[in-house]
Amino acid sequence: KKIMSERVISILIESFPKLLAYGIKVTVPLTLLSFVLALFVALIVAVIQYAKIPLLSFLCRVYIWIIRGTPVLVQLFIVFYGLPSVGIVFDAFPAAVLVFGLNEGAYMAESIRAALESVPQVLISAARVQGASRLKAIFTILIPIASKVAVPSLFNSLMIFELTTLFWSSLPIFISPAFP
Repeated sequence: KKIMSERVISILIESFPKLLAYGIKVTVPLTLLSFVLALFVALIVAVIQYAKIPLLSFLCRVYIWIIRGTPVLVQLFIVFYGLPSVGIVFDAFPAAVLVFGLNEGAYMAESIRAALESVPQVLISAARVQGASRLKAIFTILIPIASKVAVPSLFNSLMIFELTTLFWSSLPIFISPAFP
C-alpha cells in the first residue's frame, strides 16, 4: 500500500529547492541581524551588572528575569499583535529581529556576566599594583581571560539561536507572499 502517490512525491521534490532557497534567504539574515543586536544588548547588560551600578543593575536583572521567564513565541505575539493596539507598529521582519535580539540578549548577558565574574579579582589587583591603569588592566587582563570563557557559550547560543528563529514562521504575516 502506497503512502504517497508519485504525483505528491514529484511535487515535493520539485518544490523543495524553492522552499530551501526561501528559508535560507530569510532565516540567515534574521539570525545574523538578531545575533548582532543580542550581542550588543548582552554586552551592555553584562557590563552594567559586572560594574554593580545600583539602579541600572536592578533594571537589568528585571529585564533578564522577564525575558527569560516568557516564551519567545509569546514575546513575538506581544510585539507583533499587542503593540499595535497602543500605536506602535512594526513590519514583520524588524519585529522578529527586535524580539529575537532582545530575547537572546538576555541569555547571552548572563553568559558574558559569568565570564567576567570568573576572572579572579586578584589578577586585576596585581596589574594595578604593577602600575597598570584600571582601563589597561581591563583590556589586558579581564577581557582576554573572560572572552576565552565566554566564546564557547556564545557560539553555542548562536547554534541554538538558529533553531529558535524557526518560531518566526508562527506569525501568519511571515509566511504571506508579500514577505521578502
